[in-house]
Amino acid sequence: MSYKVIIIDDEEWTRKVIKHLGKWSELGIEVVAEASDGKYGYELISRLQPDIIITDIKMPHLNGIDLLRKIREEGNTAKVLIVSGFDDFEYSKNAVKLRANDYLLKPIKPDELNEQLERCTNELKEESRKLKEKTLDLNGFMNVHWIKEYTEFQTSLYECLRSNNQELLELKFTGFIDYIVKNEGNGVEKSLIVCIYYDLHNWLQRFIAGKGYSIQDVFEGKDTSFVFHQDSTLKDVLLFTRNLYSEALSIVTRLIKSRKTIDVKQIELFLESNYQRVVTLEQTANQFFISKEYLSKVFKEKTGTSFSDYVTALRMNKAKELVMESKVPLKEIPELVGYADLAYFYRVFKKYFGMTPGKMHENLK
Repeated sequence: MSYKVIIIDDEEWTRKVIKHLGKWSELGIEVVAEASDGKYGYELISRLQPDIIITDIKMPHLNGIDLLRKIREEGNTAKVLIVSGFDDFEYSKNAVKLRANDYLLKPIKPDELNEQLERCTNELKEESRKLKEKTLDLNGFMNVHWIKEYTEFQTSLYECLRSNNQELLELKFTGFIDYIVKNEGNGVEKSLIVCIYYDLHNWLQRFIAGKGYSIQDVFEGKDTSFVFHQDSTLKDVLLFTRNLYSEALSIVTRLIKSRKTIDVKQIELFLESNYQRVVTLEQTANQFFISKEYLSKVFKEKTGTSFSDYVTALRMNKAKELVMESKVPLKEIPELVGYADLAYFYRVFKKYFGMTPGKMHENLK
Protein backbone atom coordinates (compact mmCIF):
# COMPACT_ATOMS: atom_id res chain seq x y z
CA MET A 1 0.00 0.00 0.00
CA SER A 2 1.26 3.48 -0.88
CA TYR A 3 0.60 6.42 1.45
CA LYS A 4 -0.03 9.89 0.03
CA VAL A 5 1.84 12.96 1.29
CA ILE A 6 1.36 16.67 0.55
CA ILE A 7 4.12 19.24 1.17
CA ILE A 8 3.07 22.82 2.00
CA ASP A 9 5.75 25.49 2.38
CA ASP A 10 6.18 28.96 0.90
CA GLU A 11 9.92 28.36 0.53
CA GLU A 12 10.51 26.49 -2.70
CA TRP A 13 13.95 25.37 -1.57
CA THR A 14 12.52 23.75 1.57
CA ARG A 15 10.02 21.79 -0.52
CA LYS A 16 12.80 20.61 -2.81
CA VAL A 17 14.97 19.59 0.11
CA ILE A 18 12.14 17.57 1.65
CA LYS A 19 11.46 15.83 -1.65
CA HIS A 20 15.15 15.15 -2.15
CA LEU A 21 15.81 13.79 1.34
CA GLY A 22 12.73 11.61 1.85
CA LYS A 23 13.09 7.85 1.32
CA TRP A 24 9.66 7.82 -0.31
CA SER A 25 9.65 4.53 -2.21
CA GLU A 26 11.45 2.72 0.60
CA LEU A 27 8.79 3.83 3.09
CA GLY A 28 5.90 3.23 0.72
CA ILE A 29 5.05 6.93 0.44
CA GLU A 30 4.26 9.04 -2.62
CA VAL A 31 4.44 12.84 -2.82
CA VAL A 32 1.20 13.63 -4.63
CA ALA A 33 1.09 17.43 -4.38
CA GLU A 34 2.80 20.64 -3.26
CA ALA A 35 1.54 24.08 -2.33
CA SER A 36 3.30 27.34 -1.52
CA ASP A 37 0.58 28.81 0.69
CA GLY A 38 -1.94 27.61 3.24
CA LYS A 39 -5.09 28.25 1.21
CA TYR A 40 -3.94 26.17 -1.75
CA GLY A 41 -2.68 23.62 0.74
CA TYR A 42 -6.15 23.37 2.24
CA GLU A 43 -7.72 22.91 -1.21
CA LEU A 44 -5.26 20.12 -2.00
CA ILE A 45 -5.95 18.40 1.32
CA SER A 46 -9.70 18.59 0.71
CA ARG A 47 -9.38 17.20 -2.81
CA LEU A 48 -6.67 14.57 -2.39
CA GLN A 49 -7.25 13.40 1.21
CA PRO A 50 -3.54 12.72 1.92
CA ASP A 51 -2.40 10.34 4.63
CA ILE A 52 0.49 12.61 5.68
CA ILE A 53 0.81 16.42 5.56
CA ILE A 54 4.15 18.22 5.89
CA THR A 55 3.55 21.92 6.44
CA ASP A 56 5.40 25.08 7.37
CA ILE A 57 3.97 27.34 10.08
CA LYS A 58 4.50 30.86 8.73
CA MET A 59 2.87 31.01 5.28
CA PRO A 60 0.80 33.50 3.28
CA HIS A 61 -3.02 33.52 3.38
CA LEU A 62 -3.41 30.69 5.91
CA ASN A 63 -0.68 29.81 8.40
CA GLY A 64 0.14 26.26 9.41
CA ILE A 65 -1.55 26.45 12.82
CA ASP A 66 -4.83 27.77 11.39
CA LEU A 67 -4.64 25.22 8.57
CA LEU A 68 -4.19 22.42 11.08
CA ARG A 69 -7.01 23.74 13.27
CA LYS A 70 -9.31 23.98 10.23
CA ILE A 71 -8.77 20.41 9.04
CA ARG A 72 -9.01 18.98 12.58
CA GLU A 73 -12.35 20.74 13.09
CA GLU A 74 -13.54 19.04 9.90
CA GLY A 75 -12.56 15.65 11.27
CA ASN A 76 -9.44 15.13 9.16
CA THR A 77 -7.13 12.72 10.97
CA ALA A 78 -4.13 12.83 8.60
CA LYS A 79 -0.65 12.63 10.12
CA VAL A 80 0.92 16.11 10.25
CA LEU A 81 4.59 17.05 10.48
CA ILE A 82 5.28 20.71 11.20
CA VAL A 83 8.37 22.33 9.63
CA SER A 84 9.67 25.22 11.72
CA GLY A 85 12.63 27.38 12.57
CA PHE A 86 13.83 27.98 16.12
CA ASP A 87 11.84 31.21 16.24
CA ASP A 88 8.67 29.18 15.59
CA PHE A 89 9.20 26.87 18.55
CA GLU A 90 6.25 28.15 20.59
CA TYR A 91 4.04 27.74 17.52
CA SER A 92 5.30 24.19 17.19
CA LYS A 93 4.24 23.35 20.72
CA ASN A 94 0.77 24.70 19.96
CA ALA A 95 0.69 22.56 16.83
CA VAL A 96 1.37 19.46 18.86
CA LYS A 97 -1.68 20.31 20.97
CA LEU A 98 -3.70 20.21 17.74
CA ARG A 99 -2.52 16.64 17.19
CA ALA A 100 0.40 17.37 14.93
CA ASN A 101 2.57 14.27 15.07
CA ASP A 102 5.82 16.13 15.53
CA TYR A 103 7.88 18.98 14.17
CA LEU A 104 11.06 19.20 12.10
CA LEU A 105 13.50 22.00 12.85
CA LYS A 106 15.23 23.75 9.96
CA PRO A 107 17.67 22.95 8.50
CA ILE A 108 16.00 19.60 7.95
CA LYS A 109 18.19 16.58 8.54
CA PRO A 110 17.67 13.41 6.47
CA ASP A 111 17.64 11.04 9.44
CA GLU A 112 15.10 13.11 11.37
CA LEU A 113 12.80 13.49 8.36
CA ASN A 114 12.82 9.79 7.52
CA GLU A 115 12.48 8.77 11.17
CA GLN A 116 9.33 10.86 11.47
CA LEU A 117 7.96 9.62 8.14
CA GLU A 118 8.52 6.02 9.22
CA ARG A 119 6.77 6.70 12.52
CA CYS A 120 3.79 8.13 10.60
CA THR A 121 3.56 5.09 8.31
CA ASN A 122 3.78 2.72 11.27
CA GLU A 123 0.92 4.55 12.97
CA LEU A 124 -1.12 4.47 9.75
CA LYS A 125 -0.57 0.73 9.42
CA GLU A 126 -1.62 0.16 13.02
CA GLU A 127 -4.72 2.32 12.60
CA SER A 128 -5.60 0.44 9.41
CA ARG A 129 -5.25 -2.87 11.26
CA LYS A 130 -7.47 -1.64 14.10
CA LEU A 131 -10.03 -0.28 11.62
CA LYS A 132 -10.29 -3.67 9.95
CA GLU A 133 -10.75 -5.28 13.33
CA LYS A 134 -13.38 -2.72 14.20
CA THR A 135 -15.35 -3.14 10.99
CA LEU A 136 -14.86 -6.84 10.43
CA ASP A 137 -14.09 -8.29 13.82
CA LEU A 138 -16.80 -6.98 16.08
CA ASN A 139 -17.70 -10.60 16.87
CA GLY A 140 -14.59 -12.42 15.78
CA PHE A 141 -15.23 -11.95 12.04
CA MET A 142 -11.56 -11.34 11.30
CA ASN A 143 -11.42 -15.12 11.03
CA VAL A 144 -13.88 -15.41 8.13
CA HIS A 145 -12.04 -17.15 5.34
CA TRP A 146 -13.04 -14.57 2.72
CA ILE A 147 -11.75 -11.43 4.46
CA LYS A 148 -8.91 -11.10 1.94
CA GLU A 149 -11.40 -11.26 -0.94
CA TYR A 150 -13.54 -8.59 0.70
CA THR A 151 -10.58 -6.26 1.29
CA GLU A 152 -9.48 -6.60 -2.34
CA PHE A 153 -13.07 -6.01 -3.48
CA GLN A 154 -13.37 -2.89 -1.32
CA THR A 155 -10.09 -1.44 -2.65
CA SER A 156 -10.96 -2.19 -6.28
CA LEU A 157 -14.31 -0.38 -5.95
CA TYR A 158 -12.66 2.85 -4.88
CA GLU A 159 -10.18 2.59 -7.76
CA CYS A 160 -13.10 2.12 -10.17
CA LEU A 161 -14.73 5.26 -8.82
CA ARG A 162 -11.52 7.27 -9.07
CA SER A 163 -10.86 6.11 -12.65
CA ASN A 164 -14.50 6.63 -13.69
CA ASN A 165 -14.82 2.99 -14.82
CA GLN A 166 -18.53 2.21 -14.64
CA GLU A 167 -18.29 -1.12 -16.45
CA LEU A 168 -15.52 -2.50 -14.25
CA LEU A 169 -17.33 -1.25 -11.14
CA GLU A 170 -20.38 -3.35 -11.92
CA LEU A 171 -18.22 -6.35 -12.82
CA LYS A 172 -16.49 -6.15 -9.42
CA PHE A 173 -19.84 -6.16 -7.62
CA THR A 174 -21.12 -9.05 -9.71
CA GLY A 175 -17.95 -11.06 -9.11
CA PHE A 176 -18.03 -10.57 -5.33
CA ILE A 177 -21.76 -11.29 -5.09
CA ASP A 178 -21.26 -14.55 -7.01
CA TYR A 179 -18.36 -15.43 -4.71
CA ILE A 180 -20.42 -14.83 -1.55
CA VAL A 181 -23.47 -16.74 -2.83
CA LYS A 182 -21.27 -19.68 -3.84
CA ASN A 183 -19.29 -19.83 -0.59
CA GLU A 184 -21.71 -18.53 2.05
CA GLY A 185 -25.20 -18.60 0.58
CA ASN A 186 -27.41 -16.68 3.00
CA GLY A 187 -25.37 -17.69 6.01
CA VAL A 188 -23.51 -14.41 6.67
CA GLU A 189 -24.10 -13.04 10.17
CA LYS A 190 -26.31 -9.95 10.42
CA SER A 191 -23.74 -7.91 12.34
CA LEU A 192 -21.16 -8.50 9.60
CA ILE A 193 -23.68 -7.52 6.90
CA VAL A 194 -24.28 -4.23 8.71
CA CYS A 195 -20.53 -3.58 9.05
CA ILE A 196 -19.90 -4.20 5.36
CA TYR A 197 -22.80 -1.99 4.32
CA TYR A 198 -21.58 1.01 6.32
CA ASP A 199 -17.99 0.41 5.30
CA LEU A 200 -18.89 0.57 1.59
CA HIS A 201 -21.22 3.53 2.18
CA ASN A 202 -18.42 5.48 3.88
CA TRP A 203 -16.07 4.86 0.93
CA LEU A 204 -18.71 6.19 -1.45
CA GLN A 205 -19.15 9.33 0.66
CA ARG A 206 -15.38 9.82 0.68
CA PHE A 207 -15.27 9.63 -3.12
CA ILE A 208 -18.15 12.11 -3.54
CA ALA A 209 -16.58 14.57 -1.07
CA GLY A 210 -13.27 14.32 -2.90
CA LYS A 211 -14.99 15.58 -6.04
CA GLY A 212 -16.35 18.61 -4.22
CA TYR A 213 -19.93 17.41 -3.67
CA SER A 214 -22.04 15.95 -0.89
CA ILE A 215 -24.44 13.00 -0.82
CA GLN A 216 -27.27 15.57 -0.83
CA ASP A 217 -25.85 17.27 -3.95
CA VAL A 218 -25.63 13.99 -5.81
CA PHE A 219 -28.91 12.36 -4.83
CA GLU A 220 -30.89 15.61 -4.37
CA GLY A 221 -32.32 14.62 -1.01
CA LYS A 222 -33.28 11.10 -2.10
CA ASP A 223 -33.05 8.54 0.68
CA THR A 224 -29.91 6.49 0.11
CA SER A 225 -30.21 4.24 3.17
CA PHE A 226 -30.78 0.51 2.93
CA VAL A 227 -33.71 -0.63 5.06
CA PHE A 228 -32.71 -3.76 6.95
CA HIS A 229 -35.32 -6.50 7.46
CA GLN A 230 -35.26 -9.82 9.26
CA ASP A 231 -34.53 -11.69 6.02
CA SER A 232 -31.97 -9.23 4.57
CA THR A 233 -28.92 -10.97 3.15
CA LEU A 234 -25.47 -9.76 2.19
CA LYS A 235 -26.46 -10.24 -1.45
CA ASP A 236 -29.40 -7.84 -0.95
CA VAL A 237 -27.09 -5.25 0.59
CA LEU A 238 -24.49 -5.62 -2.15
CA LEU A 239 -27.09 -5.30 -4.94
CA PHE A 240 -28.49 -2.15 -3.30
CA THR A 241 -24.98 -0.73 -2.83
CA ARG A 242 -24.00 -1.58 -6.41
CA ASN A 243 -26.92 0.51 -7.71
CA LEU A 244 -25.99 3.33 -5.34
CA TYR A 245 -22.34 3.33 -6.49
CA SER A 246 -23.32 3.14 -10.15
CA GLU A 247 -25.84 5.96 -9.87
CA ALA A 248 -23.44 8.15 -7.87
CA LEU A 249 -20.66 7.70 -10.42
CA SER A 250 -22.99 8.62 -13.29
CA ILE A 251 -24.33 11.70 -11.49
CA VAL A 252 -20.91 12.94 -10.35
CA THR A 253 -19.61 12.53 -13.91
CA ARG A 254 -22.59 14.48 -15.27
CA LEU A 255 -22.27 17.23 -12.66
CA ILE A 256 -18.60 17.78 -13.49
CA LYS A 257 -19.22 17.72 -17.25
CA SER A 258 -22.11 20.18 -16.88
CA ARG A 259 -19.89 22.86 -15.42
CA LYS A 260 -19.95 25.74 -17.87
CA THR A 261 -16.21 25.86 -18.35
CA ILE A 262 -13.19 23.88 -17.30
CA ASP A 263 -11.42 25.51 -14.39
CA VAL A 264 -8.02 25.77 -16.07
CA LYS A 265 -6.50 27.10 -12.85
CA GLN A 266 -7.42 23.81 -11.17
CA ILE A 267 -5.79 21.89 -14.01
CA GLU A 268 -2.66 24.03 -13.77
CA LEU A 269 -2.61 23.38 -10.03
CA PHE A 270 -2.92 19.65 -10.70
CA LEU A 271 0.00 19.77 -13.17
CA GLU A 272 2.10 21.91 -10.81
CA SER A 273 1.57 19.27 -8.14
CA ASN A 274 2.18 16.24 -10.36
CA TYR A 275 4.83 17.23 -12.92
CA GLN A 276 7.40 14.98 -11.18
CA ARG A 277 5.35 11.95 -12.22
CA VAL A 278 4.26 10.70 -15.64
CA VAL A 279 1.23 12.89 -16.30
CA THR A 280 -0.53 12.54 -19.66
CA LEU A 281 -3.39 14.34 -21.33
CA GLU A 282 -5.59 11.26 -20.85
CA GLN A 283 -4.73 10.88 -17.15
CA THR A 284 -5.51 14.55 -16.52
CA ALA A 285 -8.78 14.35 -18.45
CA ASN A 286 -9.84 11.33 -16.38
CA GLN A 287 -8.99 13.22 -13.19
CA PHE A 288 -11.48 15.96 -14.18
CA PHE A 289 -14.07 13.65 -15.80
CA ILE A 290 -13.76 15.15 -19.27
CA SER A 291 -12.62 13.82 -22.64
CA LYS A 292 -9.01 14.31 -23.60
CA GLU A 293 -10.13 15.98 -26.85
CA TYR A 294 -12.17 18.56 -24.94
CA LEU A 295 -9.37 19.16 -22.45
CA SER A 296 -6.84 19.64 -25.25
CA LYS A 297 -9.07 22.14 -27.06
CA VAL A 298 -10.06 24.25 -24.03
CA PHE A 299 -6.58 24.18 -22.49
CA LYS A 300 -5.09 25.57 -25.70
CA GLU A 301 -7.79 28.26 -25.88
CA LYS A 302 -7.32 29.36 -22.26
CA THR A 303 -3.53 29.20 -21.98
CA GLY A 304 -2.40 29.83 -25.56
CA THR A 305 -0.25 26.71 -25.52
CA SER A 306 -0.82 23.01 -26.03
CA PHE A 307 -1.10 20.66 -23.07
CA SER A 308 2.14 18.83 -23.89
CA ASP A 309 4.07 22.07 -24.46
CA TYR A 310 2.78 23.42 -21.14
CA VAL A 311 3.94 20.32 -19.26
CA THR A 312 7.33 20.42 -21.01
CA ALA A 313 7.78 24.12 -20.18
CA LEU A 314 6.81 23.48 -16.56
CA ARG A 315 9.33 20.67 -16.23
CA MET A 316 12.10 22.51 -18.06
CA ASN A 317 11.74 25.62 -15.90
CA LYS A 318 11.79 23.48 -12.76
CA ALA A 319 14.90 21.74 -14.09
CA LYS A 320 16.57 25.08 -14.82
CA GLU A 321 15.90 26.24 -11.25
CA LEU A 322 17.58 23.11 -9.92
CA VAL A 323 20.58 23.53 -12.25
CA MET A 324 21.04 27.19 -11.28
CA GLU A 325 20.78 26.50 -7.57
CA SER A 326 23.66 24.02 -7.96
CA LYS A 327 22.63 22.12 -4.84
CA VAL A 328 21.29 18.99 -6.55
CA PRO A 329 23.57 16.66 -8.57
CA LEU A 330 22.83 17.04 -12.29
CA LYS A 331 22.21 13.32 -12.72
CA GLU A 332 19.36 13.47 -10.16
CA ILE A 333 17.52 16.36 -11.79
CA PRO A 334 15.71 14.37 -14.55
CA GLU A 335 13.90 12.18 -12.03
CA LEU A 336 12.98 15.20 -9.90
CA VAL A 337 11.15 16.79 -12.84
CA GLY A 338 9.43 13.70 -14.21
CA TYR A 339 11.85 12.12 -16.68
CA ALA A 340 12.82 8.48 -16.27
CA ASP A 341 14.97 8.49 -19.43
CA LEU A 342 18.16 10.47 -18.78
CA ALA A 343 19.14 10.76 -22.47
CA TYR A 344 15.69 11.97 -23.46
CA PHE A 345 15.74 14.61 -20.71
CA TYR A 346 19.09 15.96 -21.97
CA ARG A 347 17.76 16.17 -25.55
CA VAL A 348 14.65 18.06 -24.46
CA PHE A 349 16.66 20.38 -22.20
CA LYS A 350 19.15 21.24 -24.95
CA LYS A 351 16.39 21.86 -27.46
CA TYR A 352 14.50 24.07 -25.01
CA PHE A 353 17.42 26.16 -23.71
CA GLY A 354 19.97 25.76 -26.50
CA MET A 355 22.52 24.16 -24.17
CA THR A 356 22.94 21.13 -21.96
CA PRO A 357 22.41 21.25 -18.17
CA GLY A 358 26.18 20.83 -17.75
CA LYS A 359 26.91 23.81 -19.99
CA MET A 360 24.38 25.94 -18.14
CA HIS A 361 26.01 24.91 -14.89
CA GLU A 362 29.47 25.85 -16.23
CA ASN A 363 28.21 29.26 -17.38
CA LEU A 364 27.07 30.00 -13.83
CA LYS A 365 30.62 29.48 -12.62
